Amino acid sequence: MKAKFEITDVFKLTGRGFVLSGNILEGSISAGDNITFDNKTRTIKGVEMFYKPTPIGQTGKQSNLVGLIISKEKTSMNEDTKEELLKSKGQIGIISK
Repeated sequence: MKAKFEITDVFKLTGRGFVLSGNILEGSISAGDNITFDNKTRTIKGVEMFYKPTPIGQTGKQSNLVGLIISKEKTSMNEDTKEELLKSKGQIGIISK
């Protein structure tokens, strides 16, 4: 099953990695799923709602606003990747299981 995620912001949390914040438009999302946008696929390392880890984010679950952690800080991402992520605001990511 696929899900859709609207990216509203991108930021970096020290000690956590890069986070895509946004809204789940349909379906559900959990760690280990893949998100595709900008013709690139990235693995979701964690899902958070209200600043707390959650096993699954889904439409209709209190709030559709979630944070998707897509890389841990220990795995270095170059500046090109960081710039690509910043350009992703407003895009719709497709989630695959």
